[in-house]
Amino acid sequence: MNATTTIGYAPKQIPNPRVALYVGAGLVLSIMLSMVFKLPIALAMILGTQLVLLSLVVYRRVFIVAALLVGQLTASNYMVYISGSQISIRFLWTILAVVMLIYMYFKERKTILGKRGWKVLVPAIILVALSIISNAINTDMSYTLQYLRTAVTSLVIILLVPAVVEEEKDIKILGLTALITCGISAVFAIMQHFHFNPLPMSINIFGTDAIRNRRAIGLNDSPVDLSFTLPLVLLPAITLLFFKVVNARYKVLLILAIMVIAVAEYLTYTRSGMYAMAAGLVALPLFMKSKVKWQFFLVVLVIIASFVVYTNIKGNRYTEGVSNDSSAAGRLVLWQAGAKIAMSSPVFGIGGNSFKQVSQQYMTSVTYDPNVVQANAVLGVEQPHNDFLRIWVSYGTAALIAFIWLLISVFRNFLISYRYLSSRLVKGIALGCFAAFVTYAVSAFTHNVIDEVSLIWVFGGLSIALCKLATIQKQKQMKVSG
Repeated sequence: MNATTTIGYAPKQIPNPRVALYVGAGLVLSIMLSMVFKLPIALAMILGTQLVLLSLVVYRRVFIVAALLVGQLTASNYMVYISGSQISIRFLWTILAVVMLIYMYFKERKTILGKRGWKVLVPAIILVALSIISNAINTDMSYTLQYLRTAVTSLVIILLVPAVVEEEKDIKILGLTALITCGISAVFAIMQHFHFNPLPMSINIFGTDAIRNRRAIGLNDSPVDLSFTLPLVLLPAITLLFFKVVNARYKVLLILAIMVIAVAEYLTYTRSGMYAMAAGLVALPLFMKSKVKWQFFLVVLVIIASFVVYTNIKGNRYTEGVSNDSSAAGRLVLWQAGAKIAMSSPVFGIGGNSFKQVSQQYMTSVTYDPNVVQANAVLGVEQPHNDFLRIWVSYGTAALIAFIWLLISVFRNFLISYRYLSSRLVKGIALGCFAAFVTYAVSAFTHNVIDEVSLIWVFGGLSIALCKLATIQKQKQMKVSG
């Protein structure tokens, strides 16, 4: 049964003739933002698009999450000045989201979470609570209040995504928004790499065309951020292509988008991003219920082997390791120091902003190759480059357990949704999101992304929303069969 499933709210339909009007409005807003506030054209495009999407909330509430996605997949940490104080665009969005949640709960008495929603929300609340307590104990009030805004944003996102996803079409809107955003960002990345300077696409969000070592950043803050976000959209897109749920007229466009995003991912020259994406690709066929899943698995292995051979021939950054690259070797130094600090402060950790200062005390207790990296080049300078370790160090052992519990709950929700959803399209999205979340977990071993972008919370909320849709579809099927 592939009929659209509705959960209690019948949203208005956006009149098709107005699509061009909204696109035009986005372009006009982008130009105005660029001229009036002297913003780089790329950043102005991002903010203009978000404003247009927010205006569409009158038609479908899910557009508020679509606006969030555009920001989180691009320049998620951009700051604006209000009365002399810096406030992130993400926090302004949070204020708007809180207002909508309050309205939906008290005005409509709307049920936000389904049966499996609490499986994600409980560990998230525990993790956030422990982080706030740790910061209050170990840091000053200024940092604690600053982090509190991030914590509130995290919980709001988990609640808002399932609250506004009413039917299958809402999932399609979010998927299309993510695909278009990453596709455009990938085009920017390719232009940056090849230095097409006459085009505005060669300029990054900071208004400069100085791309270091030709490591493209697209519409993100850094090549690492771009390498982290692109696979989160690429894997669901590949899954949909495999599930054959895309109309023939759009299939070519989807294949083109996949190819452009894949090329951009390569041009970030971020090893961990490629390795994380490979893990997600391997996870796809392992959990896929299809007769051709092993053929798909074989194709994935061929692609990975071809990549390894090609990079060895090219001899680029992907072939470097801890024995000849200071960045890779530096991570081992950071992890050693981080583990020692965590074991010395296992209950409440040392606080979210104390690692750089405390790690300097461990310069003589870590082992490293001085010909590749120096301890003082990373200790006291960089964060642990590992989310699991950073949470353990910063907030304690219980917080680490809550983080792992949260990841497992999101994984289970996606797999349960994939098993019980009747629509092939949404089943494909559920499985693709599972594989994408695998890339997040692998990336979390080598980078600090949990506080930089809110995508983990978006995935958590989306896993709840898909479970709600699966429950409703299952109930309808039982009524029909009964």
